[in-house]
Amino acid sequence: MRPFVAMRICLPVLPLLGLTLLLIARSAAAQRLPPGFEDLAGGHAERLEVRAFGRSAGLWPVWVTLDHVQIEQPAQVLAALGLTDEAQAELLSALTAPLPRDSQLACLHAQPQPGCGWRAPPDDVTAVTAIFDEAESVLLLFPSSHWLPQDAARARFHQAAEQARNALLYQQTLHLSRSERELAFNLHGRAAQGVGSAGHLGGSWNHARWRAAGNAVQARTDVDELYYRHDLGASHYLQLGRIDRRNLSSPLGGQFGLGLLPLGRMQGMRAGTTLAYLDTDALGDAVPVSVLLGRDARVDVFDGERLLQTFYLPAGASTLDTRLFPPGSYLLTLRIHEDGRFVRSETVPFQRSSGTWYPALQWFVQGGRQRELGPSGHGSPVLQAGVRIPLAASTSIGLGASHFDGVAAHELRVGLRRGWDAVDLHADLGLIAASDGGQGGQVQLSVRHRVAWNLHHQRMRGDACAHRSSSGRAGCVDATSASASLPLLGGSLHLGYTQRRSALPLSEPGEWGVPGSTRSLQANYTRTRAWRGLSVGTRAGVWHQRSTDRRLASADRGMQFSINLARLDNAGGRVRLQRAGAELRQRSGHTPDRQLRLGQTWCQGQDDSARAISTELSLRPGDAHHALVSGDLRRPWGRGGATAAYTRTAGHTGASWSAHHSTALAVSSQGLYWGAADGADAGVVVAVDAEVDADQALHGPAAEVQAGARGQLTVRVGERRLLPVDGYQRHPVRVQDASAATAAALRASIDATELQPFLLPGRLMLVPVSVAATHAYLGSARDEAGSVLAGASILNAAVPALGLQGEFLAEFEQRHATLYLLQGERLLQCPLQVREHRAGLRRVGAVTCTPVTAVQLPAAIASQPHVQRLLSAGRLSTAGNAAGAP
Repeated sequence: MRPFVAMRICLPVLPLLGLTLLLIARSAAAQRLPPGFEDLAGGHAERLEVRAFGRSAGLWPVWVTLDHVQIEQPAQVLAALGLTDEAQAELLSALTAPLPRDSQLACLHAQPQPGCGWRAPPDDVTAVTAIFDEAESVLLLFPSSHWLPQDAARARFHQAAEQARNALLYQQTLHLSRSERELAFNLHGRAAQGVGSAGHLGGSWNHARWRAAGNAVQARTDVDELYYRHDLGASHYLQLGRIDRRNLSSPLGGQFGLGLLPLGRMQGMRAGTTLAYLDTDALGDAVPVSVLLGRDARVDVFDGERLLQTFYLPAGASTLDTRLFPPGSYLLTLRIHEDGRFVRSETVPFQRSSGTWYPALQWFVQGGRQRELGPSGHGSPVLQAGVRIPLAASTSIGLGASHFDGVAAHELRVGLRRGWDAVDLHADLGLIAASDGGQGGQVQLSVRHRVAWNLHHQRMRGDACAHRSSSGRAGCVDATSASASLPLLGGSLHLGYTQRRSALPLSEPGEWGVPGSTRSLQANYTRTRAWRGLSVGTRAGVWHQRSTDRRLASADRGMQFSINLARLDNAGGRVRLQRAGAELRQRSGHTPDRQLRLGQTWCQGQDDSARAISTELSLRPGDAHHALVSGDLRRPWGRGGATAAYTRTAGHTGASWSAHHSTALAVSSQGLYWGAADGADAGVVVAVDAEVDADQALHGPAAEVQAGARGQLTVRVGERRLLPVDGYQRHPVRVQDASAATAAALRASIDATELQPFLLPGRLMLVPVSVAATHAYLGSARDEAGSVLAGASILNAAVPALGLQGEFLAEFEQRHATLYLLQGERLLQCPLQVREHRAGLRRVGAVTCTPVTAVQLPAAIASQPHVQRLLSAGRLSTAGNAAGAP
């Protein structure tokens, strides 16, 4: 959350204002320009990002007029675009000449629409067309498609950022969930160290402590991964050491999705294909995870022994926020506590992988020693392999084989990903058969149109079910979950069904698994609308749940209705959200349950720091109530939060609390940096120059930067900040000015040819930010006869001309002792003696200007492109003695 920043009208607004007036006043026949704006018709200099073929050349000076744009350094721009030498030679002449702006072809408000932001490339291999996107300050170039990379497949793969350097990236997360009789604590760390140009060392460790009701505290510390990975080009890799199965269901290892084959953690070697370099949004496709609740509940989500997150959810159907869950294909265990008491445990499948179907053969083979114990009671050699073959119409077929502890298993996987206009279909079918008699199947179906349908069914049978498999699955089970969501009458209707039948007890630590059968059915309708400054939300639902567990021996069914009011106040960076609601719940065999809920949330943010506090109080008839207090804190070195809940009902009183924290650090030859991120294994370090002028001690905010999806943060003068990001992904880096409480205004710019670097794990990219102090001079100019120099052009920089009374407000990147003017064919110099200096504005008052010759212009001024144009128009020349005036 960014605070409100008071804006100050500074000089760069004046050229834009003048340009806007010119565009409005312009007609088919050229009209007379207002006095003082003639130089704007000739153009002004801007720094624009230049793009072509989906690549960015960085920021470059461009001369912009009402009709054309002209790149000041065309040869350097072509080189920065990474074009071949032949392409650079052929296109140099076209890029040197002025290009039509064609700004009307840009996307309105930077929102892509059909036909905008693109134009057909010219047939002439020496021609270039352009689109000047004024809203985004981007110049889009369209050379002939002849210069596209000849190998279309290779063009879809990223190139690793050459400016990145090897470094050690480490991130750590802590999760705690505790009540009077239960405990779940988890500390997880992950590290990556770049090695060479195409490899990295990776590792992760996990410490877990848990206690179930009536049991002693148990603890376990384990090194989950410790490996070396080397990328063989952009399509293959080799991995050695202690590895797990998750990379096989992510862009790092492929799109195999072998959810039934016993692919556990092992020590050995793996080789295969990778999609890590593919030009696509990684991890964009996650299977939704829903939970059905009869009461307000606390839900702890585990991946095996690792506590991933704690949720406090209202009664009804809720979809969990899985954005921070690690990628891959695995099972989640949901421990559900209602009214402060544990009621049941659910196991649901989860998968996050690349959402793009890639039509190429994928394979892997791995061998070594399994870390988990097999049926024989010890870890034995294991050999496993898989292949995925693309078929027509976005269909693929996969085969997997495993030989472990004398048991051979084979899995067949068929997948379909297809989109038709507004319909998106994902289907997955898996079958497994093992030599010990075990067999099973898995079906996953997702259809998104106006209605979103999701279905998952898994069935496992055979003698092998009597033993805990290496993949962590236990028991012969039938598991089904289905859901549907659709818009209805201005609201949303959600239907959910889950059923799980277990023939054998689970061997989870502390008997957290619940054997037997459980079936849940629930329907919810929600609608939210605005009314007199309030947000009014209504919710109605019914549910039915039955379980053989002793805690739910009888059927639990009922209905509920709730109405909630919310008011949001936002001012000065402070946000306050007030909530009030009433709920009526009727459970079979119980008296009606009425509840009044009150809550408030306070949030405040500044730069990349923020804090929030939420309180909630629920009152029921009699002496029953529920209270909750939570706080979140985000700082540059980490982020975290804590929640405490107290529940009092008839015959039961209990309290629970949870906490979480994450932090990241990077160690490289440039130094040690702290940051805040979850799952990051690469990083961008933004460094701002410590000194701008030798005689000025500048301080305060200098630039606002953003890398990837991380929120925008402010970097101060002389500061270095770490922005952790995910490896094997492309991250746009943006820099813009920030207001500084100094004697001069600051202008920040990024000096890099890669504004969207693709970073490998264990890589750190240093992005220097150049900060220039801008100095504004305010005064008026007359010649020696006392006549005002109305409309005279300023030569020191591309700034507006003098006004009707000879007045000027000129902003320069350096301080100037002399102002040089051109009026008609007269060149003049005006001494600038500062009479008053305040907040970056230098008042010089009335100055008297004397004539000079063209050869007396300082070389630094005479060589500027806009000065050359003005002198040529006035038929003046700087040829001859270039010794400049002071």
